[in-house]
Parts: sequence; structure tokens; C-alpha cells
Amino acid sequence: MLVKNNSYYKYLCFFLIFIFIPQFLIVLNINVDYFKYLRFLTPLFILYFLVFDKKFFNNIDSNLSYLFSIKLIKFYLLISILTILTSLFLFNAVFSFRNIVNIILLVTPVFYFIFISVKLNSIQINKLLKFLFWLNFFIYLFSLISSGVSFSSLIDSIFSFDFVNSDVDTESTSSLYFCFFVLFFLSKKNYKLFFFALFLTVIGGKRIAILASLFSSFVYLLLINYKILLNYLNSNLFKYIFSFLLLICGNLWFLLYSGYFDNVIQDYTGLSSNAFFMGRLSIAGEFFNYKPDEFDFFLGYGVGYVDNVLYNFANVERLFHNDFLRFILEFGSFFFFIWVFIHLKFITISPLAFSNFILILVLMQTDNVFLYEIAMYIFYSILSYSLILYKK
Repeated sequence: MLVKNNSYYKYLCFFLIFIFIPQFLIVLNINVDYFKYLRFLTPLFILYFLVFDKKFFNNIDSNLSYLFSIKLIKFYLLISILTILTSLFLFNAVFSFRNIVNIILLVTPVFYFIFISVKLNSIQINKLLKFLFWLNFFIYLFSLISSGVSFSSLIDSIFSFDFVNSDVDTESTSSLYFCFFVLFFLSKKNYKLFFFALFLTVIGGKRIAILASLFSSFVYLLLINYKILLNYLNSNLFKYIFSFLLLICGNLWFLLYSGYFDNVIQDYTGLSSNAFFMGRLSIAGEFFNYKPDEFDFFLGYGVGYVDNVLYNFANVERLFHNDFLRFILEFGSFFFFIWVFIHLKFITISPLAFSNFILILVLMQTDNVFLYEIAMYIFYSILSYSLILYKK
């Protein structure tokens, strides 16, 4: 085991606290907008070492985690450059503040991915993940207490949870974070924390998080019990087919937004499609109604285009809540295919890494998970942990 400088780990733990600032403010009921920008101290700290520390990249242990992080940052920087060019010379929706925010939130967690791949070992990343878990837990606990949620109402929320309407007193974005730890603790065979993380995911009330944790856990158990499946995952044929199937999945979302499945959803749930998806279809409808440009299959619209249209053209100050379709729209079908293939090139060697990718793909279906820094830092931590012991 390579022993790495423990000071990097300690500094990182301290600066990771800043990404939780927005959650702290909600718990403390503080409405000071500029405080929330303190969370950008975390990527600035990381960027300082990546750019200005001349010794940072000395004696690199070229594990798969590092190689993947470099490949991914190159891809995102290419997409970001194309976004600026297409906004300036091709599309009517000009480059705006919304594009900048989306690029920052897409790119900066990958800087963190590079940092931990270079400077931390698997033991330190394991400790880092536990630190993130307990930090998130105590913030969530304080939020329940400050909201006046009693133990009896907590029990009621569990047993009266409506998976159709998804309406509970304990609902929280934290559910999207806890679901990653369900998979992680399962991989560590820490069954006490596995069930505890699953319990927190359930009372957090996010249907997609519950589904993602259960489905990714199932995939993980399948892969570790039937190791022959890893041989199929590592074949190029599987990678091409899987990437293509995800594009088909994107087309199903287009059909859903066009009303093709309205009757099916009404018959099975008793709700309209828009009500079942918690108003998300109407938001998507606003985007498609107000977008001033035609879709480019190769280039896509560029990072942040969807938010740009919603905020500046449709005057809808809500997020798209479907990162999966948003990526297809903004990357373009061709580059979305490349994005999936890049992931598959590295993650199929590890059951945990592949299951982690499945988890985030599920979350992307009905949420804007790539805009939640905490979720992405946890995602990349698990990804790095699962790959860092494998040599090229």
C-alpha cells in the first residue's frame, strides 16, 4: 500500500465542510445569499494545488482512478470550449451566467477526483467517505429537529410513505446523498451502516434515491456473485450496446414529454403524468416551447443551455430535473455516447465502480444530481476508492 502525505487528507476534510454551507444555512434558517458562495472555497483549495503546487504531480501512482480522472476532465473541458463557441457563433441563446454556473458545477468535482486519485490512498478515501456520511447525517438530524419532526411523526412517515405521491415530512435532498452510502457500505460488508444508510434514504423520501440504492445494490450483488459477468462487461461489444441503449432511453423521455405515455401512467397511478413526476413535465414543456434553436445531433446545445432557456427565455426559475435528458440535449447524442463510453472504458473492471455508475444513471432520470456538489463529491470518492487499487 502506497503511503501518502496525511496532511493533504486533513486539509481536504476541512475544506470539504464548505460544500455543506448551503445545508447549514437552511438548518439555521439563515437567508444570507452570499454565504452560500463559501462552498466554492472547496474547489478553489483543490485548484490551488493542481495549478500552483509544482510538487503535486511528482511520483504519481498511475492507478486507474487517476487515468480516468484525467480522461474525464479533458472531455469536460472540450465540451465547455464547444459550449462557448456554439453560444457565440451558432445559437440564438447566447452564453450567460447560467452556462458559467453549469460548467463550474460539472468541472470542479472532477478536480476533486484528480486530487484524491493523486494524493490519497484507498484507506484515506475510505475514511473520507465515512467523514462525509456522518457530516451529512448530523446536518440532516439537525434539520429534522429544527423542523419539529418528532419520533412519532418519523415513524408515521416511514409506514405511511406514498411511493406515488412522494410526500413525507422528513423529505430531504440528503436522501440523494445517503443512497450512495447504501451501495458503499454494502461493498464494505458493513451491514449495520448499510441498513442505517438505507433507512436514512427511505425517510429522506426521494423515490428515485430509494430506487437507485436498491437497484445499484442488486447489480453489485449480481456482479460479485457471478464474476463471469465482468468478462462480458469488459468486452467492447457490451460497451457499445450499453451506450446505444442509453440513447434509446433518452428517446423514451422525448416520447414521455410529448404525451405518448399519458394514458398508461393515468391508468396505473390514477395521476396525470405531470402530477406523477411532481411537475417536472411542465418544466420540460416550458423548455421545449421556448427554446430558440434547433437541436444539433453532433454538438448539442452546450453545457447550461437548458437552464439558460428556462431562466432567460421562459422565465421559469426552476431546474430541469432530468440530468439524463439534459446531458443528451447539451452534449449532443454523439458526445453523450462518448461520455458513456469513457466511463465504461474504466469502470467495468470493478463491480463497485460499475454499480456506482448505474446508481447515478438512475438518479439522473428525474433529478439534477450533477448540480449537487455533495452528491458528485461522494460519487467520485466511491469511484476513486473502487479503482485506485487497480493498475493499468
